[in-house]
Amino acid sequence: MSTTIKKTLSVIFFLFLSFLQIGVFLPLRPAVADTSLIDSQEGFKGKEIQAAFGNDTPDDIRITMVRIIMIVLSVLGVIFLSLLLFAGFKYMTAAGNEDKVKEAVKQITQAVIGLVIILSAWGISYFILLRIRAAITGTNYLYF
Repeated sequence: MSTTIKKTLSVIFFLFLSFLQIGVFLPLRPAVADTSLIDSQEGFKGKEIQAAFGNDTPDDIRITMVRIIMIVLSVLGVIFLSLLLFAGFKYMTAAGNEDKVKEAVKQITQAVIGLVIILSAWGISYFILLRIRAAITGTNYLYF
């Protein structure tokens, strides 16, 4: 690199640094929030926060527990599915080693059994919790 290019780049670099430093010494103006704008928005007047998010009344604790159970069972299903994929990968990369193949087949069997148990538990709990929700609300919903 020639010396003129080096000098030009160093001057540009120092100018850039000096412009960054100017902001440090300028007086700071505090940011003041205007609450009149927030109060004028729909759903934020008084006690309308829940209505702004589409829920006039809070859900019953039983419905919340139903959602938590469904989420937990769904997460367990994903975990067992990932264990099945991991065991399949282990089986495919065993390269003919009998011990690794037996271990992978054992893990695949266990993962499939766990997945069947989780899916059956999810189906049974979905049916039961659907009936509980229908009894609570008085209407029959197909989905939570």
